[in-house]
Amino acid sequence: HCLCVHSFDFRLADSSATSYIHQASAQAPMLRPTPVSVDLTSDTSQAETALSLNDESSSLPKELSTPSTELRRSFDAVKNVIPITVDDPSAFADWSCEAMQSVVTAAGGDGMPPPPAWVGGSGPLTTDSLRRSIIARVGSAAGGTQGSFCWGPNNQSQFSNVMILLTHIEADAWMQAVAAAAGVGVGTALGPLAVTYSATDRSCVPQPINRAPPPAYARHLFA
Repeated sequence: HCLCVHSFDFRLADSSATSYIHQASAQAPMLRPTPVSVDLTSDTSQAETALSLNDESSSLPKELSTPSTELRRSFDAVKNVIPITVDDPSAFADWSCEAMQSVVTAAGGDGMPPPPAWVGGSGPLTTDSLRRSIIARVGSAAGGTQGSFCWGPNNQSQFSNVMILLTHIEADAWMQAVAAAAGVGVGTALGPLAVTYSATDRSCVPQPINRAPPPAYARHLFA
């Protein structure tokens, strides 16, 4: 199941993450479904139905809606380590090495703005350092991180925080500038930086979250 969570509880220890979330939540909606009100303390099947995304995976190209072999292996490595249920949803990033490398190369070009503070590391920017920075920035509002591909375990509010911070990063002026220079994004030959997936059952393959695209003027970097 893919979760659409609209319970926004931003009582976070990281004040900068809280600020980012409030800024991003004022932007365009991240997820396609209409928010639903549901009592999560009641019947689990009711909660599961109300929180699941509409089945819109067909709106993504097939290559952007099927987990890679690497993501499947990563899921297998964590599914028995952390709780993965409808109440403990995990989010996954299926990274494109080619798109990430193109962005890193473009970032070193003339006229590019400096990276934001959350892009850490004292050495030169690499695909690994950028991926770690994105995982850490989003992970500051998640329930945890697992390697460089998973945010979890989460409660529903933390899962929502993950989606909101991805939207904030996607809208970042530096990310948009380097992505434009690199020719990266949904609908381009290189595609997005990553396709996002969710898992609410360790016995099932993660499903695409199918995030709504950003405004028309922005590149869609996390499908």
